[in-house]
Amino acid sequence: MPLTITGVDRDLAILHRALFNTSPANQIFLSNKAAAGTTAASLYKFANELAAPVVAGKTAAQLVDLFATNMGVTVSKDLKDALVSWFQADGLQNAGIYAIMCGQALANAEGDATYGAAAKAWVNEVQSAFLYSSNPANIQPSGTSGQGTNVATANDDTITLQGGESSDTKIEGGQQGEKGDTLVISAAASATANNIDLNVAAD
Repeated sequence: MPLTITGVDRDLAILHRALFNTSPANQIFLSNKAAAGTTAASLYKFANELAAPVVAGKTAAQLVDLFATNMGVTVSKDLKDALVSWFQADGLQNAGIYAIMCGQALANAEGDATYGAAAKAWVNEVQSAFLYSSNPANIQPSGTSGQGTNVATANDDTITLQGGESSDTKIEGGQQGEKGDTLVISAAASATANNIDLNVAAD
């Protein structure tokens, strides 16, 4: 069955699954969606920013392996070589675009004799990812229990952490956690939350 989600919803679900093999919490998904904008150019800019920490230190071949693993597909040597050549020619700074395009290509391969089974599983995974991230009840990334990692963007982000027990919280990254971001920490058995403005300007 083809994907029933389209546009930025589909592409963000693909992007997170291909890069991180997880689905973001609802608030992060909505923040990502706003940052991705309404044009292909703004989406691709955001996608590359999100992918940058993942790509750091990786070769084109390692990036292909990461996508293949996270998308649940075993690629042939010829296909891997072609993808490596493409990534090398256009530059790894476009890794976010590659993630989206590879994810779309696999989703469209359900009728392929070689990749059809993987494509069908991938379509189900992307559909489920969107359903997870679009549900306001999901306040942590998928696959987490009491602990999660949310990647901030270069825009203003709000990250809400709810601790059932004592928790350690930190935001790290080169251009992430910029001025304007808000970190909200809700401690256990506390009726109030502590808001911390991250007043650190980007270099």
